[in-house]
Amino acid sequence: MVLSRRLAASLALVAVLGVAPSSHAVSGAAVLEAGPERFGGEYYASLTPALMLDTEAVALELRAPFRLRLNGTLSRERGFFRREDWDSLSDTGRALHRLDVILGQRTFVARLGALAHQRLGHGTLVCDYGNSSMPDAQPLGLSARLSVGPVATEVLAGNVLGLDLTAVTLGLEPLSLWGEPNDRMHLVTSAALDWKAEAVSAQRFGVFGISLDGTMLRTSAVKLAPYVDFNSSSRGGHGLHAGLLADFSIMQVDLSLRGEYRHTRGPYQPEYFDVAYPLERKSALIEPSALALGEIAKADVPWGTNDTWRAEARLRAGPISFAGQLASRGRDPFTRAQVHDASGVLSVEAGPMSVSGFAAARQFAWGHNPARVLAMGELRYRINPYLHAWTIAGHQYRLRSEGETAVWQLGGGIGGALGF
Repeated sequence: MVLSRRLAASLALVAVLGVAPSSHAVSGAAVLEAGPERFGGEYYASLTPALMLDTEAVALELRAPFRLRLNGTLSRERGFFRREDWDSLSDTGRALHRLDVILGQRTFVARLGALAHQRLGHGTLVCDYGNSSMPDAQPLGLSARLSVGPVATEVLAGNVLGLDLTAVTLGLEPLSLWGEPNDRMHLVTSAALDWKAEAVSAQRFGVFGISLDGTMLRTSAVKLAPYVDFNSSSRGGHGLHAGLLADFSIMQVDLSLRGEYRHTRGPYQPEYFDVAYPLERKSALIEPSALALGEIAKADVPWGTNDTWRAEARLRAGPISFAGQLASRGRDPFTRAQVHDASGVLSVEAGPMSVSGFAAARQFAWGHNPARVLAMGELRYRINPYLHAWTIAGHQYRLRSEGETAVWQLGGGIGGALGF
């Protein structure tokens, strides 16, 4: 009876979004995962019931993750449930983990829920953005794309119930305006806004850009496409990005490479909306010697004129998927050292076992420790169609009024699924 009510609620949600019922039969599963977990120095029993539904046009995943304290004294002092997981609207994404809508042979594609590794255009404004790098918040995000003929628009919102990142692009295939569809050239305008930059000047922060790319070589094995982006900041800075995209497809191996040169003038920052944006927007990376200057928001860090670069590789070979990047951010305005960012994502599917991992090092100079390291790894093993085991480990950061605290996570357990 409970399952029937949840199914009815999910179908009502689809109706609200205006999605027509599909003739494709509904399939889904009820899932329950449970196991011990150590998080932030405390021990918990982790319990996560979930419901998954799938049709031709809609995929839905609802979750209700709870952490139950195992220490009796801490339970009496702080509560049996870990309240930080459910104490604000910014946790809505924990419940509606994923709602995917695909219409008109992918003419319209949208996702509502948790977001990870989102990119708009060439990634010079929004690159590998995710809205769940803060352990005490899981906002409800939105990513959508609509393509009609030679025109395509993309929309991204990091938190639809409490605005932070909002971004939009409008792209045109100019060569498609005078005949058959032709995607060898793209002209794109874009804008990305930080509604709560928490800046000293108390202004919203925005970045606006225009980009152009063209395919100069395309065969079954190789594609080469140079591009150029010009972006400007509402704070007055700007950046010129020029790069080359190279795609190779050989046998069962797909490899994408990108090299980019950037000439930037502060306070503009390349990839301001990136993998660590939710964390760094609240806490600028300032060396102890500069603390006397006071708290400075990320949007107001006084980056000067810099000539920097970015290198990226994406690989798909059989069960292995990998994406990695290394970029120079320029000369740190406080230490005057050249600092860099690096990140990587790995996924391996090998029979009943799947492994995924993510790591990022933020603002490091060669031979020196990075300002922050974010990491998360997960392993799952399918014992049979109805039972699986999992383990997870990670390193994150919590921001509170008294400062920043590193958080270690280690957990595991057993999960069961019942399909219908």
